[in-house]
Amino acid sequence: MAITDAERHRLHTKLDEVLGEDDAAVLISHLPPSGWSDVARTRDLEHLEARVAGQVDRLDGRIDRFEEHMDHRFALVDARFSRIDERFNTMDERFNTMEARFDATVERVLREQTHRFLAFSCGIATLSVTVLSAVIGIVAG
Repeated sequence: MAITDAERHRLHTKLDEVLGEDDAAVLISHLPPSGWSDVARTRDLEHLEARVAGQVDRLDGRIDRFEEHMDHRFALVDARFSRIDERFNTMDERFNTMEARFDATVERVLREQTHRFLAFSCGIATLSVTVLSAVIGIVAG
């Protein structure tokens, strides 16, 4: 049963009359502020401790399972990244091969084009000399 402030004050006044102010103050200071029903006993604390310990144990188990789950998930992610790395390495090799083929093709085409240009230039020079010789022969003759 909880006592009100007015009841507590009345008790203190009565104790002052019977025991004196100092002894009354000591006695009142040992009373719980809201009644004995709110005071925890050792048995209550032990029961609470057991309940909390059980909850902590269950929580530890859940955390352990969560860590195992996360370790498994991270292993899967690592495996996926490894496969992606392998694919990138394959793509790099393919690009390197394509680049080498492209460079070889460009070099071959430029060489062929240079040969054609030189052959065409020689042909034009020969034709020019032939025409010029013919014109000189007609003019001189």
